Amino acid sequence: MRSRRRLAVAEGAALGALSYALGMIQVPFPLVPFLIFDLGEIPAAAALMAGSPTASIVAALVYFGVLNFIGQFVPIGPIYRLAALLSMLAGLYPFSRGGPPSGSRLAAAFALSTAIRVAVMTVLNYLLLTALFPGLLGVAASAAYRYLHVDVSPLELVLGLTAAFNVAQSAISVLPASVAARALRAAGLP
Repeated sequence: MRSRRRLAVAEGAALGALSYALGMIQVPFPLVPFLIFDLGEIPAAAALMAGSPTASIVAALVYFGVLNFIGQFVPIGPIYRLAALLSMLAGLYPFSRGGPPSGSRLAAAFALSTAIRVAVMTVLNYLLLTALFPGLLGVAASAAYRYLHVDVSPLELVLGLTAAFNVAQSAISVLPASVAARALRAAGLP
């Protein structure tokens, strides 16, 4: 049992390094400048869906650790990325026990993981924009108002767009991870 756990930790460390490498591929969300799409969540999600929660958590923590040394907006940016990833993984976990989900199980896993992620990140972004960095709200809202002509408050606009961003980021993370999880299982991993 100990050697299996050590192997999962080693796999997680390698996947965490891969997360950082994939996370270097970034696309800014034009409507809210501080939100950036990246591919760094895929390895942790794939490990979880392949049946290795230990490797998944280790990968997430390694990615978080590296982002604290080399990331942007440290420590807030890495903390928020970790919160987004862990909340998404919490929604995937119930569907990871029977092997990589597909079909309706994958749809349910995506829906639950996205709902949890959106809820957690909406609360955290509310705190960021109202308590920690209230000046950031004006910058984010002005960028969004340039593209969208809606009659809502700046806070509602930015939080709504943040929720939309998190839905899209979940799709970017979960759907490729489900394919990767099947490949990991076929290769005899984790």
